[in-house]
Amino acid sequence: MVVGNWIVRNQATIDVLSDITDAVGDKLEVYVDGGIRNGTDVLKALALGAWAVFIGRPVLYGLACNGEEGVKAVLRILREEFIRAMTLMGCSRLSDVSRCLLVSRSDLLSKL
Repeated sequence: MVVGNWIVRNQATIDVLSDITDAVGDKLEVYVDGGIRNGTDVLKALALGAWAVFIGRPVLYGLACNGEEGVKAVLRILREEFIRAMTLMGCSRLSDVSRCLLVSRSDLLSKL
């Protein structure tokens, strides 16, 4: 998008999260609001330094689909996906989740 003489790049929350957590260090807690759709998104955000994530849209989808039971189902599915992702990454505790679990796109492309 062009605004005046500036080119504005819209970036996904997850793509800028590591820059933000690196910039604030331990001075601030960082919470992610936006783009969290499944359990692996939660794991990625935590690995990049987020303290917690908000999951508004999936919960609203569950609410619209089946009311309270839909919300419960969404939360159950997210929890199961998150636990499965942690297990597959060899993490038995939240303290095991770190940035070293992740591989960037550029790292993968450089190996091709």
